[in-house]
Amino acid sequence: MKTLKNNLSFKLAALLVAIVAWYYVMEDKNPVKTQEYKNIPVTILNQERLSEKQLILMEPKNPTVNITLQGKRNEMNRINYNEIKASIDIKDYLREGTHSIKVNVDKPNTLTVIKMDKAEVSVRLENIIKKNLPVKVKIMDQLENDYILEETSSNPAGVTVEGPSSKIAQITQVVAPVYVKNMEKSTSQNVSLELWDDQNPLILDGVKINREFVSVNLGLQYIKELPVEMVKEGELPKGISLITTNISPKTVKVKGDKGVLDALEKIKTAPINLSQIKDDSKVKLTLKLPDGVELHGKKNNIFCNFVVDKEIEKDILIPPTGVSVEGLRTGFKVEFLDKDLILVKVSGKRSVVDHWSSKNIILIAKTDNLGKGIHKVALIPKEIPDAKFISISPESIHIEIK
Repeated sequence: MKTLKNNLSFKLAALLVAIVAWYYVMEDKNPVKTQEYKNIPVTILNQERLSEKQLILMEPKNPTVNITLQGKRNEMNRINYNEIKASIDIKDYLREGTHSIKVNVDKPNTLTVIKMDKAEVSVRLENIIKKNLPVKVKIMDQLENDYILEETSSNPAGVTVEGPSSKIAQITQVVAPVYVKNMEKSTSQNVSLELWDDQNPLILDGVKINREFVSVNLGLQYIKELPVEMVKEGELPKGISLITTNISPKTVKVKGDKGVLDALEKIKTAPINLSQIKDDSKVKLTLKLPDGVELHGKKNNIFCNFVVDKEIEKDILIPPTGVSVEGLRTGFKVEFLDKDLILVKVSGKRSVVDHWSSKNIILIAKTDNLGKGIHKVALIPKEIPDAKFISISPESIHIEIK
């Protein structure tokens, strides 16, 4: 019996030694292992609740985290990259602003997280807002010469943009860009809309317009410069003739359909009644524009300056020494005793007599058969074509023949 007990104790001790030896052997064969797993995607939980609060996630778009795990080598060797899950939950942060949210890691229970490159992820949320803006039709190039855009309009005239508050704040205009270089007639076209700041187009993710296209109406007109032709009716009053008619401006720019303007060579005026022209005058003209034709540019008044020729009277002063002496005997001399100027009144067409002076008038004093001494001699005017002498004052002068 005693021998049996000793054997049992020996066997138990041997078993214990065997277990310890096995443990040490196994520890040597399956040691603790540490490994870093990089760029583990971080799932953002409860994102669907953002729309309920009119919020949008601005940052981060695709967050990742580097996680270092520790465990037995055989456990570490069995783990798959996809079994390591990281997440943050935004359910308690549903308001605009930047929030730091703890990263949760889902992994096998036999493994331990000993390190993460970040324990929290910074999340920026913004309110989703709407803004009504007019559509601006923007001409991106230039028309060919002789064309103008008379009208541009958009249908609808305004749109609604929706998106994150910070991006909506950048938008100052919604632009419908239009290219017109090869246009030759009015048209309507569907134009894709663009978001702009004050000067340049913007590319803004997350911003929506309530419609992609608008209908843009472009009213095109042709420009042509044409001479003005004055239309006259009636007759000038008796004794009146026209010297010059000067229209100012002589040409006007008109706009309209190209086919209509191509057929025009001039723009006529409403008739001017010549019977009303009695003196030099400035008359305002009224243009008779064909249907569909309008004046282009500044609407200046158009006038015609009439310069007329009519009978006028003119006084001309002649010194006595300007009188021509005829019939004076050889060897005699004449002295003019009167010193006052001689007033000659003539009449005739203004174009003839208006510029006359004493050089144009010839007064003759005849001295035929007169001997030496003081004489009173009549003044005789020499006839001039296109003019009449009305009076001469005095009609005679005193001379002394020596």
